[in-house]
Amino acid sequence: MLTLRLKSVRLLIAATTALLLGGCIGDTVGERLATDIPAETVTPAYWMDKPGPSITARDYDKLFSACQAALRRNYFVLDRAEYRAGVLTSQPLISSQFFEFWRSDVPGWRDRTDSSIATYRRTVRFELAAQPDGTWQCKAKVLVERQSLVGSRATNALQPQTSFNPPVTEGLSFDSPVGPPPIAWLATARDAQLERDMLEYIGDALH
Repeated sequence: MLTLRLKSVRLLIAATTALLLGGCIGDTVGERLATDIPAETVTPAYWMDKPGPSITARDYDKLFSACQAALRRNYFVLDRAEYRAGVLTSQPLISSQFFEFWRSDVPGWRDRTDSSIATYRRTVRFELAAQPDGTWQCKAKVLVERQSLVGSRATNALQPQTSFNPPVTEGLSFDSPVGPPPIAWLATARDAQLERDMLEYIGDALH
């Protein structure tokens, strides 16, 4: 009888120890998943330096004008137009949600679902460059950013209580803070589908 009780106590201690160790391991893994984010991957430069789609045209003036028309068609407001440098940049536009069916700035349904759950914005940049054969190349780049509060909680299944966003601030885009905590925009991706759609529109406008 005594032997049976001792075995039961040992089993109970072993089970409790395993649960405690499992919780500690889970906390470590959860913290790593939530905080080990390479700083450069949330900056605009990281995504804008990546290659993207392009088209070519022979008439620079028409190409430049078509880029401006493509911005207006997708509800983007022109922020900068450098004719000599061949660069057009839009102002950041808060991405449309699922009920804004008339807008075309978020062509993918998955992306539109994301922008309905969280706050995203998109910025368009066209880069025009002369080619050796006398034509002009136009590259379209659409940056996607997600709104985030600096130091806000980044919960996950393994560590829902003590994981926080890392204080990554270098190279990020900030709104003018009205009060703490400040709002940052974390670059998350490039919108490849919107880039292709805008270039297709520009190509059609040139013919």
